[in-house]
Amino acid sequence: ALYLLQNYQWPGNVRELENVIERAIVMAEGKKITEKDLPKPLTQREPGEEKEAVFLCSLADIEKRCIETALKAAGGNKRKVIKILGISRPTLDRKIKRYSL
Repeated sequence: ALYLLQNYQWPGNVRELENVIERAIVMAEGKKITEKDLPKPLTQREPGEEKEAVFLCSLADIEKRCIETALKAAGGNKRKVIKILGISRPTLDRKIKRYSL
């Protein structure tokens, strides 16, 4: 995964890299990001290829997935979830309602 990240051209520069890393963290099953956690356009391209990649994952999708993952990890315990995510209880409740979790 590190090789792919280092050798990708990043047409969207730092913002694209940040989005890919955030998504990979959410998708990772363990503590390490692997190639399977990276978006397909990144893993299916040759290093140095000039084609622009499109990552169809919004920040809201990432946020929802983070909350889902934290809820699962905490066994649904909202006190644990707010500690994991570093957010307030009202913020968590509002986001749970927004994303219908």
